[in-house]
Amino acid sequence: FPSHDIQILGNFTNSLNSLKRALQIYEELEDKFSIQKVHSALGTVNRALGEFNDAIENYSNAINGPDESVVSATHNNIAVIYFSLGETDAALLYYEKALKSFIKEEKYGYAASVMLNIGKLYILKSRIDEGIEISKKAYEISNKISMPSISASALLT
Repeated sequence: FPSHDIQILGNFTNSLNSLKRALQIYEELEDKFSIQKVHSALGTVNRALGEFNDAIENYSNAINGPDESVVSATHNNIAVIYFSLGETDAALLYYEKALKSFIKEEKYGYAASVMLNIGKLYILKSRIDEGIEISKKAYEISNKISMPSISASALLT
């Protein structure tokens, strides 16, 4: 999307306007894949602006689209918002959905990253043993797929 370059430069208002125009066009064309991607991008811009309710609404619209990889990432993005708002039960629910999807898609690096976040949530909820266990699994997966940054994060959990 052309607005992606605008987003990188930090001009989020222009990004929102461009994405909303693109959404209208894709809705007229009934292009479900593009509609899904625009909703996901809108959610990301909303999140960057601290508009968490709008972000969740746009991400929720993206979940209903046809591209499973967007659905997985969107579940993760919603979890991140809930985690940052301190809504740990909702965050856990969406992290678990993201984890299931990433494993199904064989995106093990993403799965390991989500597992670390689940581990942090468990620890915050005083479920220490579960937190350590899932963090160990993330460490094992990241070592198998040669992702040292995830391995290092797992060691810090």
